Amino acid sequence: RFEKTSLEDKDATLAHFEFRYKINNKKIEGLEFSPFINIYIGPEFKIARFDYQPSFKTITLLNSYPLKTKEEIIKKITTNPQVSFLKISGESIVLSEVAKNITSLTFDNIELVYYKYDPLQTYLQPVFLITGKATLKDGQEGEVGLYLPAISDKYLLK
Repeated sequence: RFEKTSLEDKDATLAHFEFRYKINNKKIEGLEFSPFINIYIGPEFKIARFDYQPSFKTITLLNSYPLKTKEEIIKKITTNPQVSFLKISGESIVLSEVAKNITSLTFDNIELVYYKYDPLQTYLQPVFLITGKATLKDGQEGEVGLYLPAISDKYLLK
């Protein structure tokens, strides 16, 4: 992702390049962890800032399991949607404060990603990231998302 439209823009003072790691073309998501490289280029193409969150040293595929079916996913999000995040105007909102004010949810996108909830976690879990819109009682709308474990329930530890 590149935040400045043109490096030839005479008014530009900073350009930001963001690189995110992927495994098998799948993003790595998480509340506490998202490996990345950010480079900020200033005037005369000098690096003004460099941020780096490392990925794993090694990645080993241990097993493969069947993923949930479309029917299992639909059943889960229609009977008990557990919203993972809500953003209004691009800002993350604390769910515990507004969850009771959500009047409607509309999900319109699903993608398979790897999820890591703790920086010290040594494994990646495949999850479906399901996103869409939420409407609050006061009429505000925001981006809403939920993470749903992708591995079929019968293969998960209970």
